[in-house]
Amino acid sequence: MEPMVPLDGRFMARRLGFLDVVSNCRNQIWFFWGPDVRCRVLVDHEQLLHVRLESNKWPKPLFVTAVYAKCDTVERRELWDALRAASVGASPWIMVVTLILF
Repeated sequence: MEPMVPLDGRFMARRLGFLDVVSNCRNQIWFFWGPDVRCRVLVDHEQLLHVRLESNKWPKPLFVTAVYAKCDTVERRELWDALRAASVGASPWIMVVTLILF
């Protein structure tokens, strides 16, 4: 979710039925979670938000990376470097990507 106006994240989380929310440093990527989940931000980058999720209902932590890629090739190289640094090896990892190509 990319808000085009400043919003109170916790208000939006409650309004949408979630426990809490985090956003990346540019406020372009928002990540919401519910009461049975614990969320820890591992990487906060202008093009991605990488979090570790844990729940008593899951046998292992789950890693989620939300990507909002820039159009510029040079700036996208920074994204690739950040993704390599965020690698979780063989652990469960979901990646959600938004690409805007012109």
